[in-house]
Amino acid sequence: MHRNRSSRRTRILGALLGVSVLVLAACSSDDEPSGGTDDEVTTTVGDGSTTTVGDIGPIESLDDLEGLDGAALRAAQAELVAGIAADPFTCEAAPADAALEASDTGVSADAIKVGFIEADLEAILPLGLAVDLGDEGGNFEAIMELINECGGINGRTIDVTVYNYNVADVNEGRQRCTEATEEDENFVVVTRVFIQDLPLCITETNETPLIINSSGTDEFYDRSAGRLITVNASEARIAEHALEVFTAEGIISEASVVGLVWADVVDQTVLIDNTLRDGLAATGATVVEAQIEQANPLACSGFSTAVQKLVDAQADTVLAIVGGPCYGDFVIEAANQGFFPQYLTIDKSGMTSNVGTSKMPQAGDAFEGAYGVTLTPGELGVLDQPEVPYEWDRRCNEILAELTGNQLEFPSDPYAASNGPCTSAYILIEALKAAGPDLTRDGFLAALPEIGPVPASGDIVMSGFANGLTEGPADVAYLIQWSLDCECWATVSDPKRVGG
Repeated sequence: MHRNRSSRRTRILGALLGVSVLVLAACSSDDEPSGGTDDEVTTTVGDGSTTTVGDIGPIESLDDLEGLDGAALRAAQAELVAGIAADPFTCEAAPADAALEASDTGVSADAIKVGFIEADLEAILPLGLAVDLGDEGGNFEAIMELINECGGINGRTIDVTVYNYNVADVNEGRQRCTEATEEDENFVVVTRVFIQDLPLCITETNETPLIINSSGTDEFYDRSAGRLITVNASEARIAEHALEVFTAEGIISEASVVGLVWADVVDQTVLIDNTLRDGLAATGATVVEAQIEQANPLACSGFSTAVQKLVDAQADTVLAIVGGPCYGDFVIEAANQGFFPQYLTIDKSGMTSNVGTSKMPQAGDAFEGAYGVTLTPGELGVLDQPEVPYEWDRRCNEILAELTGNQLEFPSDPYAASNGPCTSAYILIEALKAAGPDLTRDGFLAALPEIGPVPASGDIVMSGFANGLTEGPADVAYLIQWSLDCECWATVSDPKRVGG
């Protein structure tokens, strides 16, 4: 294990900047960490009401989730995750007759090269848009060292190189991409935050598999030709699920006049063109688009014109897919103009996180009562559930404390952040096992559907990239609402099955 750049304490962007990334918010619970899932489960929503789920029976596979909905589905997912979390990281010996040899880029007879790219977010800390995630690269290395100590995967150890880049410098990110692929020839690259179109530098330009703790646009998946492996659902599916919930709850209806706010950057343009424009039209609502300009991930302009356009159209609702700095400035400008619509947001650019909305108090109570839909409750601020701290987060911290000697406090940002490297490591390890000793990139990608359920923060469970997808499915959604009193999100209904 080694690092070819000075490694800094990792921090991650909270409201990430109009790019596709998920964000962790600090946990806030007085409960002590505890494991397991009771047969009888009670969920609590923001108004204090509770729902109790009776015995859901043994949950041993994805098939056992069929027919469950709401709190019962949520409880079943948590039980499935708990089973995985009991012993998540295991090695696998090579078959006795295996003749190991160099079989692909980054694969020698005795080792597999893996690059881990860390984003240095110190430049944005003064803006209040980042939280301390601890040493993510070090945590990932520690898990790989655990695998190496017990013999590796199919007779090969895993050799990790950690690369760092300034999140505000796309050119530096592109340089790290070049180092991790063209120069160092890693078999696969892992990251949490790689902004704008940088994932394509790895997957398309250099034809290297990328495991990333975020989402991607349909265009990115298509151009990556199966090499973009995201822990979470695609942005298109996130948007579709959000519209499904908003419509079912009557928040968007045929009577609504919805202002759709977005910036002139590729990921947002693709999401508007391919999903949101037609999706909103299908609800019967009147849709008015208001585009703003985004000079860089931290700065947007054109708010006054956009707000005036929505005022003139008598919009009563605003759905924006821009990140925290830009959405915050839009709400502030709207309040200055006396425009107070019902605000909505989705799991895009970190806006369903408590960090993503950190700028909203500057607009007074203008954002009070905003609704969001999140598919990833552990990462994005839904922390009022009785199972907090989530089992996967708890178990990751136990393992990492044993490996590194660093015992993190609960609640804290680094504690909540531990799930990222754990989930990425789990995907990597299980796919390497399934690919077998004759390891190639094509074989690795083909093995993804064979790895079974994958645990993630909030005890959501992904179906192992089935049906040819390289995005983690998420079939439980939470309707959440923002409060100025706590400057936070809270659930307002039981979780809902989405997407059929």
